[in-house]
Amino acid sequence: TQEIILPEHANLVDLSGIVTFFESNLGKRLCRSGKVRRELPFSLLLPAERFDDEMTGSGEGVFIQGVIDALFDEDDGLVLLDYKTDWVKESSELVERYAVQLNVYAEAVERIFKKSVKEKYLYVFSTKEAVRL
Repeated sequence: TQEIILPEHANLVDLSGIVTFFESNLGKRLCRSGKVRRELPFSLLLPAERFDDEMTGSGEGVFIQGVIDALFDEDDGLVLLDYKTDWVKESSELVERYAVQLNVYAEAVERIFKKSVKEKYLYVFSTKEAVRL
C-alpha cells in the first residue's frame, strides 16, 4: 500500500530535517545499505528482575512490544535508528530518556536476526543531529 500525506497535513512535515538526515553520513549509509527495514514490529519477553530488584528469583517476565523505526545492514553488523520528534535544545537531553528503549530494541533485534547491532542512533529532528548511543 502507498501511504500518502494528505495536502492539509503537508505543512506539518519537517522537510528540512528529512533533507538534512539524508545528506548526513548516517543517511547516506542507510541509502547505501542493501537491506533496510522500516517500521519493524517486535515483541520480547524479558525477566522482570531486570526492571525491579524485588522481582529477583520470581520467574516472572515482562512482555515488551515496540516498533523499530529503521534497521539497516552493513557488512559488519546492523545499525538501529530511532527518529525523535521531541522538541529539545540539546540532543543530549534525549539520550537518557531513550537509552533503555534502544538497548531493549537492540536486544530484540539480535535475538530475532541472530546478528549483532553494532551501532544505535537517535535522529533528533529538532536539532537535526544523529546521536550515537
